[in-house]
Amino acid sequence: MQLTISDQRQSSPAWSPDGKWIAYQSDYDGDEQWIFFWSRQTGKVVNLTQTREIAELDPTWSPDGRYLAYEVKAKTSAAYEIDVYDMLMREVKHITTGRRRITQLKSHLVEDGKYIVYTQEQAKGTDSNIFIADVAARPAHC
Repeated sequence: MQLTISDQRQSSPAWSPDGKWIAYQSDYDGDEQWIFFWSRQTGKVVNLTQTREIAELDPTWSPDGRYLAYEVKAKTSAAYEIDVYDMLMREVKHITTGRRRITQLKSHLVEDGKYIVYTQEQAKGTDSNIFIADVAARPAHC
């Protein structure tokens, strides 16, 4: 069954652990990629973050389905960061604050969304490191 029909690019689908949602990234009229949610119950598609000047990529669910982590990159920035959307509170939390130019963050929520582990890669691709961040804490400085 085809879920999306449009002239836009859609990719990186991720089922919520309870099977109620599929989060995915989608282009918006040649603008940035945004995270959208498809409801299995209603079939409706929603963009909950509505961040016109920020690209959102690679959604990853916490094991309990409460949190959705994804990469973000402002149009004016060279760095990718990590945000986490709280499905219960309907709010976004900025997890990392980059001080070094990076090209990629691969994130995974662990222990029911309490921690996130991610890889930070230098722009020139010669160095990468692994970090862990407490989702409840203030933003981590990379």
